[in-house]
Amino acid sequence: MKRFGIVGVGGFAATILRSILTVESEGAAHLEAAVVRHPAKYPDTVKRLEQEGRRLYLSLTEMLEKEHGQLDMVAIPTGIPYHAEMTVQALEAGLDVIVEKPVAATVQEVDAIIAAEKRTGHFCAVGYQHIHAPAMQTLREEVENGRLGKIRRMKCFANWPRGRVYYDRNGWAGEVMYDGRWVLDGPVTNALAHFLQNMFYLLGAETAWDVGIATLEGELYRANDIATYDTVALRAHMTTGADVLITLSHVVCENENPIIEIEAENATARWTFDGVKSVIHYRDGTIRSVETPSHVDFHAEAIRDGIAVAEGRRLRPRATPTNSRLHVLAVDLAFESCEGIHEIPQRYRKAVTLPNGDHRVEVPGMEEAVRRSFAEFKLFSELGLPWAHAARPVSGSDYVSFPQSPKLRAELAKLSAK
Repeated sequence: MKRFGIVGVGGFAATILRSILTVESEGAAHLEAAVVRHPAKYPDTVKRLEQEGRRLYLSLTEMLEKEHGQLDMVAIPTGIPYHAEMTVQALEAGLDVIVEKPVAATVQEVDAIIAAEKRTGHFCAVGYQHIHAPAMQTLREEVENGRLGKIRRMKCFANWPRGRVYYDRNGWAGEVMYDGRWVLDGPVTNALAHFLQNMFYLLGAETAWDVGIATLEGELYRANDIATYDTVALRAHMTTGADVLITLSHVVCENENPIIEIEAENATARWTFDGVKSVIHYRDGTIRSVETPSHVDFHAEAIRDGIAVAEGRRLRPRATPTNSRLHVLAVDLAFESCEGIHEIPQRYRKAVTLPNGDHRVEVPGMEEAVRRSFAEFKLFSELGLPWAHAARPVSGSDYVSFPQSPKLRAELAKLSAK
């Protein structure tokens, strides 16, 4: 049984807290301690944890000091700007770590975590929970065993409307920098990050992670009154020869959940968020379909995966800083390619007040633009949209520090000062 600590109990951390307690009920873990930086915000949770004998602290530093030798693992479901700093701190304290996605905002932060893993002998698992679903693991197995053949093209789209409540939920949402740390928040960085990583995960399975981004074009757009982007079209040419496209937007009125399509030598495949389902059509006419049972708790699966590694039953986590680096690199390169964020002019926007009182910005026609990008494997600028701007191709080779472009640095400085 692994002894756990957790950083945070509110917001998204409440989901991870519940998942740890689920695994605890199975006898595989025990939550010993929690960091609650603002106890007054969560009186019911604090009272329950104290009644259950969990020890509470105001900071990760305090928990690591006072719980020395009493913990085996720590979950860090906190804000993006603190992922790298807290993960390295916990690794250095002798603990294994499960950190929420993305593992960090920049490649240099990811590399610092990888170096800390090597230095300490402890590991970090990353919370891309959909990787653990049977539908995704079936695709991985079919890639690894060669039945799909070489992957030629992968693409994903999603339309997830988000309003002011979403951006006001914490201090770093919608920011490029917060508290002196990079965030680079946005659909492919955060809310829909899983789905780009899922595609990279499958490409990694094909090559035992001998895969990189050769070149990337990224178009980042903003219609909301935020510092960062709310709409993205990103296309990468991989060192394996495969091409990857993802197109996402938050400034839509219609919710359309993610779909991933895969073209390979011997098969085509379609993964859907709805039902967490994979359907594979093989060239020989056979079809394989895998749907994830509705009761599966993906976050608990991520915790079970980390425990299996800690107990020596798995060699490494399914999502590691090393194989999650491609996702972070893609986001960093998208900023480099766009050299900032293009603002969608006011004349293309519509302000909407929702029945629940929330306010949302929509760009009429954006849903169709996202679907066309997916269908035609094109960026927004290639569709001839009046608000779109072409991006420059950038190389992913030897990219070790964000940002690099002088123009991007100047643009980010302006955005950070907002």
